[in-house]
Amino acid sequence: TGSDIDLFLCPAPGAIDGSCDFQAALSNNPEVGVYTLTPGTYYVVAEDFAGDAGAASPLSITVAR
Repeated sequence: TGSDIDLFLCPAPGAIDGSCDFQAALSNNPEVGVYTLTPGTYYVVAEDFAGDAGAASPLSITVAR
């Protein structure tokens, strides 16, 4: 992973559009998002926005019930 990892959550596969939640894909570094979800299927997308995969930034996802 690179030095600027953007994370966004989409409710369905297909085009990335306004139905996705981009709260962890802003200009902050590190990026942090807290999502409260209803039951269903979601797609988590992590993007190396800086394009420098050798930077080795940690990526962690915590799921709490």
